[in-house]
Amino acid sequence: MTSHESFKRRVRERMSRTGERYAAARRSLLPEPPPSGEVGPGWVSRPEVSDATIKENTGAQDPARHGVLTVSTDPVGQRTRMTLTHERLASPTAAEHWREYWGEWLAALATSDVPAG
Repeated sequence: MTSHESFKRRVRERMSRTGERYAAARRSLLPEPPPSGEVGPGWVSRPEVSDATIKENTGAQDPARHGVLTVSTDPVGQRTRMTLTHERLASPTAAEHWREYWGEWLAALATSDVPAG
């Protein structure tokens, strides 16, 4: 067994409770980076951009209004999987709005020239 057996058990318990994938459940259980900018437990490196900078540049000031968007990338062989999770939406109407938004975004992405490598 690994030294992180209890953490993995907590991740799997969260997966079964919420239906999240492993990476999303793990990410939600990791501690937030320390405010001093030092590398904290569970973080490989300090984030390149602060939360405040992202909020300032995207206008996403109110998580209750926009929900919480989590993006992760995982190497899979010679490819990379990108997982996007949009949670904590305010209402079914908001969920429908974002479902349409992300559907349009994916359709546009499918027709764009994205470099393969």
